[in-house]
Amino acid sequence: MKIETLWKRAAWTALTAWMGVSLAQGGLGLLLWALFRPLRPLSSLYWWGVEPVDDGLRGALLGVWLRWDAVHYLRIAQAGYSDDQLSNFFPLYPLLGRLIGGDDALLGLVLVSRLALLIAFVLLYCLAAQLLDESVAQRAVWVCAFFPTSVYLFAPYPMGLALALTLAAVWLAWRGRWLGAGVCGLLAGLTHGRVGPLTLALLALWVGQVQQARRTWLALPAALMPALGTLTFFAWRTAQGFPDLNTVRLTYWGRVVQPPWDYYQEFVRFFTLNRFDSDGWINLGVLLLAILLMVWGLRRLPLALTLYQVGMFLLIMVTVVPLIPFEGVGRYVLMMFPLYLLLGVWANSPFRRLLLTALTVFLSLGLAGIYFFWGWVA
Repeated sequence: MKIETLWKRAAWTALTAWMGVSLAQGGLGLLLWALFRPLRPLSSLYWWGVEPVDDGLRGALLGVWLRWDAVHYLRIAQAGYSDDQLSNFFPLYPLLGRLIGGDDALLGLVLVSRLALLIAFVLLYCLAAQLLDESVAQRAVWVCAFFPTSVYLFAPYPMGLALALTLAAVWLAWRGRWLGAGVCGLLAGLTHGRVGPLTLALLALWVGQVQQARRTWLALPAALMPALGTLTFFAWRTAQGFPDLNTVRLTYWGRVVQPPWDYYQEFVRFFTLNRFDSDGWINLGVLLLAILLMVWGLRRLPLALTLYQVGMFLLIMVTVVPLIPFEGVGRYVLMMFPLYLLLGVWANSPFRRLLLTALTVFLSLGLAGIYFFWGWVA
């Protein structure tokens, strides 16, 4: 298939899925805003000094998305890294929000998330079609759009931008365009702390291409760019005099670093102390689904994508919040794009497609509704 034809089909599927999730989640947010405004948190402290956006079209279309960490990204976009807590968040997403939105940083953040997600859908389709086939690619895009926790791809969070940059780096590297892959990898490393496994995937692709063309060894620096982006942010934090990142995460979120083999304690803590927490069950369900799909897909995906998933699981396992077992898993799994491909492969019959569609749409809209009401989803 000609690359031009592939891009056209990818763009059509991506735009259709993007409009579908926009209407579904955006329409739900608009409805809840109309019925229950103002939608406020239990404590005004959760605003961290940011003025709530409740009234008019801004309240209906923008304010309903301003929840939890989105508040912190807005604070950075408006006033920079004004305190130690904000130094936990990577800079590219709020910077782009400020550049695009100007004085209206919230609008800029929302636009960055929405446009990045559209690009991510296009790249996901192209990658899935290249590795598998176009029917799987179509299903993978729709699965990503309505993944249970996909509200974080659509909200003012960096997940959509990080996913788009990750997919761009992998796609370009697969096609031997290492300069572009390196640039996208570097930007991904400046977007979110969970893109480290991208380096593993790029290194695996690099090794495979070196075996076929010796000159490809020159592309090794490009494969290391995601790690360089992350290390650059860490070095900047240190130069600015911010506290150690682990200290910041422990102080403000109770997050600690542990050996990955201690992750079994998350299960112990959950079933002994937190088994009645609904968000814990959500994150546990997403985690178990991701594990099952990874094992099922070991012989169905290239080594580079398997290594990427293993790296993501290791990151999940080494940083935990002991008081909130499985905290954040539902968000971090959104970056594991091979899962969308595997679900697309699995849904190869009408019954499976119907089952998958019903479950994902129901869960994604239900969890989006909880998010709008300031409920903790993942």
